[in-house]
Amino acid sequence: MNKDTVSLLSACEAGAQMAIGAMDGVLKDVRNTGLRQTLQMSLRQHSELGVQARQLLAQSGAQPAEPGVMAKGMSWLKTNWTLMLHPGDAGAAELVTDGCDMGVKTLARTRNRCPGASGEARAVAGRLMELERQLSSELSQYL
Repeated sequence: MNKDTVSLLSACEAGAQMAIGAMDGVLKDVRNTGLRQTLQMSLRQHSELGVQARQLLAQSGAQPAEPGVMAKGMSWLKTNWTLMLHPGDAGAAELVTDGCDMGVKTLARTRNRCPGASGEARAVAGRLMELERQLSSELSQYL
């Protein structure tokens, strides 16, 4: 497995983990049944894509990179700050929507910087970006 493929799959796995963490962090504050179901379904889909990226990395002997300490810390701060200012469903939807936008941007940048990545890695990144775009669109009704 080449360096571009490893980099892209690592970014996919880390992005999926960040999304899972964000959704786990807000679900306890969500009251709307529709929003809760949307987030739970997306959480499962992100988990599946994260597992797929991790398995592809493992097949090549590469270890998935953990999301950076700084990224985790900033995510924690943003989660708590947003939910303090906008508690409830609207705050949860805003937080996850912002995360989706950041995820799409980060994955697109990584994919563009890894032109030698395998088609399989590019496909995983594409599915993850589409999942995040779709989730962002679905959450707009709760903002």
